[in-house]
Amino acid sequence: YKLKPQENLRIVAADRKTNAPVVFEGKNYDIVDALTASTAVTPGIMNMKPVSYKGRELIDGFYYHPTPADLAKAPALVSKIGFVNKLPT
Repeated sequence: YKLKPQENLRIVAADRKTNAPVVFEGKNYDIVDALTASTAVTPGIMNMKPVSYKGRELIDGFYYHPTPADLAKAPALVSKIGFVNKLPT
């Protein structure tokens, strides 16, 4: 899809041990690592594993906060993936 880091894009993952946020921002990171980490769940769930990145194990940013709008630097679109019981109206 020719995706690449952009100045106005921030991708959030969480440290597996502390749940502290790990924010990928700017243009100097591997976007595949960032996107994979930001959607990785804990081991044992759907066979997805944490992502090793710079000596840390990263998991889905949800483990920091389900909608981490506090990490935005300006008005932002924040997405949240979760389970629902019915379709939105």
